[in-house]
Amino acid sequence: MLAVKATAIRLAMGLPVGGALGYGWHRLVGCSTGTSIDRRLRRSLLPLATARGDGASPLTATPLRGIGYGAVMGLLWATLR
Repeated sequence: MLAVKATAIRLAMGLPVGGALGYGWHRLVGCSTGTSIDRRLRRSLLPLATARGDGASPLTATPLRGIGYGAVMGLLWATLR
């Protein structure tokens, strides 16, 4: 019973923490125009997400994508032991 509660707590914390980190990533790195951050910095931070050539990241183009991606990453991180 205690292991189930610990897993539930980890999952319950992983979702909002991951979402908050995803939103923070959107605010710090993501942008609507693709030009608000130096392209060299963007290439070093998001090497796979800048394949469109204009520097815009498809993962952090909108806040909901950043939050969703962060939440999924938080859940994956929470399930690891």
